[in-house]
Amino acid sequence: EGFGTLFLESEPWAYVSIDGAPLGSHTPLLGLRLPAGKHRVELKNPVLGLQKTMNITIRAGEEARHYLDLTSR
Repeated sequence: EGFGTLFLESEPWAYVSIDGAPLGSHTPLLGLRLPAGKHRVELKNPVLGLQKTMNITIRAGEEARHYLDLTSR
């Protein structure tokens, strides 16, 4: 229970969806408030045809910082 904060960067930039819901914004995300728990994050760069999915855990009262290189395999 509670909320934490997500900071997410990617190379190159990407549109972000969390738990299947598009945010309508792209990376970097600087301080997105999310409910504590596990979340599925999808990143898509339609210009370069890149896409990746990752699972993250948000802990109440804490900051989660993630970086994802969309070009790596």
